[in-house]
Amino acid sequence: MERIFSRLKRRLFMKRPARFAVLAASLIVGATLIGLLFRVLGFPETNIVIIYLLAVLLTARFTAGYRWGIAVSFVSTFTYNFFFTVPLYSFAVNDSSYIVTFAIMTITASITSAVTSRAKASEEESLRREAEVLMLYSFTNRLSNAFTPHEIAGVAVNTIHGFWGWQAACLCFDGDGRPENSYIQQVGEDTPVWRMTEDPERIGGEMLRLRSACLAGAEFFDWPVYSTDKLLAVIRIPAHDAIAMTGDQRQALHSVIKGAALAMDRYRSARARLRSEEEAARERYRGNLLRAISHDLRTPLAGIMGTAEILIGRDRDGGAEKSLALAIYNDAQWLHDIVENVLSLTRIQSGASVIKYEPSALEEIVEVAINHVKRRLAGRRLEVRLPEELLMVRADSRLIQQVLVNLLDNAVKHTPPGKTIEISAAREDGGFARVAVADEGEGIPLEDLPHIFEMFYTSQKRSADVKKGIGLGLPICEAIIRSHGGTASAENITDGGARFTFTLPLAKDGQNEETHTDS
Repeated sequence: MERIFSRLKRRLFMKRPARFAVLAASLIVGATLIGLLFRVLGFPETNIVIIYLLAVLLTARFTAGYRWGIAVSFVSTFTYNFFFTVPLYSFAVNDSSYIVTFAIMTITASITSAVTSRAKASEEESLRREAEVLMLYSFTNRLSNAFTPHEIAGVAVNTIHGFWGWQAACLCFDGDGRPENSYIQQVGEDTPVWRMTEDPERIGGEMLRLRSACLAGAEFFDWPVYSTDKLLAVIRIPAHDAIAMTGDQRQALHSVIKGAALAMDRYRSARARLRSEEEAARERYRGNLLRAISHDLRTPLAGIMGTAEILIGRDRDGGAEKSLALAIYNDAQWLHDIVENVLSLTRIQSGASVIKYEPSALEEIVEVAINHVKRRLAGRRLEVRLPEELLMVRADSRLIQQVLVNLLDNAVKHTPPGKTIEISAAREDGGFARVAVADEGEGIPLEDLPHIFEMFYTSQKRSADVKKGIGLGLPICEAIIRSHGGTASAENITDGGARFTFTLPLAKDGQNEETHTDS
């Protein structure tokens, strides 16, 4: 295939006007010498005319365009007149019939030249298309063995240099759309070389703002290589080659650029898919590990809490032993809550948690949550502000209770004794109920607000007496509320403290269903 490709390229692109002039002159001289020989041998003049027509035909066949053939037809007519008509060696014409002969000879030669040139042009067009197809076929085959953007860029510039002889270059862009500090260029038949990019940021900015097919520069003309949504690379052609580029060459170059774009986009898509699969595997392994550890911790923690409760009940005097038992119980309760949050997180992420949507009284959900955390208030006031009307929400009451327990527990941690924690609820427009838990603590640092619902995010600024969590409670709350079709938000209160708010859809008649959460 390489041999065929080289032959086609030589026939298509190695054309020199000087060579055509020498060829045309040689054919005229040769025809004249043969004509002189025919005259000596006594052949008729028609044979000499045919020899000149043959010279015109050969000229049209082996030169570019029809101009050379027509020029040779006129020169052949005058040469025939000079050497073979009376008076010899003169352009004078004594016999008027020769004028008709010359006219017919010129017209016939011109038509023959035009027809031959057209056939040759059609053949060359076919050869050009065949050469382009072979080039693109070879380019595509080589791309199948290129696995990185740099390898793809090397194949592209090598193909462009091999087909057109241009010292093409390629500047790749990273995943963030920034140009690299070096580009690859094919300067010869050997391995491409890497050169430093001058002012890559300027090139990147100009390419992103580009609205035409290419960017014309003093040294290079740059063609962008786009994927569906971003700039992947820039194919660079030396300015003098780009200016002399024909329309057919430009079209073939665009085919090469599109092929490189598809290959680079395929590589980036494969990398993104691989990263997603690796991330999913890590999440799956982490979830399995956390679930296994949490299940193993539940039983001993329940035993510790039960034993601590027994010790608290035995010590009626409230001495040091009761204080110690109470501390053990509180710490065990804290660990138990973390374990429950971890289990809830893994169930939600794996899709194993079954949500039973049913009409539930919001007042009852709030009451159960308060009873669950009442023991932990320790001198903090709890105010409940619920509307007089009964709010029925479409929810899994067990999960919403967990949301309220997490929010109340978070408020207790950040509210000093003697301060107030408030739970409020109200009907909202659009068929939703709004629930808020507010405290009078230190509030949320401004830099933490955008990340407050992120998994495993914990604030770096907290009071020394606040027990440090692992950043699971609030993300679980947000995930549960989102699975119910509601929203969760956090904000600071002007007078101090923080407020966490979530919404739930109000229930409609006959609205009972069961579903699995999305992983």
